Amino acid sequence: MSEALEKTLELIVTNDNPDKIIDRLKNLQEKDLDQLNTLVGIANLKKVLSVWDGNKLNNTSEKF
Repeated sequence: MSEALEKTLELIVTNDNPDKIIDRLKNLQEKDLDQLNTLVGIANLKKVLSVWDGNKLNNTSEKF
């Protein structure tokens, strides 16, 4: 699901006319926003973990 969210956010950012997408986001219900927030949080955690794993392999001077 986080891949779908990532593609959706990329579409919003790169779209020439994001107003239509933003209008749809404005109409989201509270439960939809909670779910969106959860998905964004999961996507962020996965990204941080990916960076951390990459740094762990590249930097042997720090202990993890």
